[in-house]
Amino acid sequence: KLPVFQLPVNLNNAQFSQIQKDESQMLAAKSIISQPITMVSGRGGTGKTEVVSKVLAAAKNMIDVSDQKNSDGRLQNEFFVGTILYTAPTGKAASVIKKRVRAPAFTIHQVLASFKKKKEGEDRKFCKPQILAVDECNMVSVELFSMLLKLLLNNSKLSKIVLIGD
Repeated sequence: KLPVFQLPVNLNNAQFSQIQKDESQMLAAKSIISQPITMVSGRGGTGKTEVVSKVLAAAKNMIDVSDQKNSDGRLQNEFFVGTILYTAPTGKAASVIKKRVRAPAFTIHQVLASFKKKKEGEDRKFCKPQILAVDECNMVSVELFSMLLKLLLNNSKLSKIVLIGD
């Protein structure tokens, strides 16, 4: 069971003015903030990625990064740390989400491969995510998603999952 992870986001802020106009987008945003697992679905162009990216970007600005430091106390490279891990089933989908959220995004296979290629004593690239966002999740097989969750739950601080799909 995932621990409850309430995101420190205030949806009354001006940055959410577009989302505030749409009841279903506000419902999705509230769920992302308060629930450990959220599925955001809808037809293309309904604002799924917009809602997820705005809420998670606001949360990222508020999350304490004190546990994201090297043993010498210096903050790790954001590319390595990734409080929020954006993934997708294909390279093209990962590229699209990367552009939309303006943050690194990876294929699920890249994440899985990083755990398999790890050498003894070597830090894992994806060992710190607190939030997993999976775009185009309707294209991900149950087996692949199961492997991803198992690795992240056992090797990271994952406490929230956001699934985005049609």
